[in-house]
Amino acid sequence: KAEKALGPIHPCTALACFRILESFRLDKLNINAMESKRRLFEDVSITIINRSEVLGLPLATMLASQGATVYSADVDSILQFLPNGKVKRMPN
Repeated sequence: KAEKALGPIHPCTALACFRILESFRLDKLNINAMESKRRLFEDVSITIINRSEVLGLPLATMLASQGATVYSADVDSILQFLPNGKVKRMPN
């Protein structure tokens, strides 16, 4: 119930990074967040190095939910987080 009332809960470091990227994106598009009716990172590709539970993984899911295609690389593999919510393992 808390998630419905407050929205999803994210680690503060990942959320802070997302807000910084969001700010840069809003400046580039020359709009404010309240005016934007579309997903902010639509048609943007982003690479994140490391997939920790505190930063890399939550940031990848937040960006993908806003339309980005996110490549998340760590020692073992590269995952692709798609805007439709799917995750694909990239071939090595």
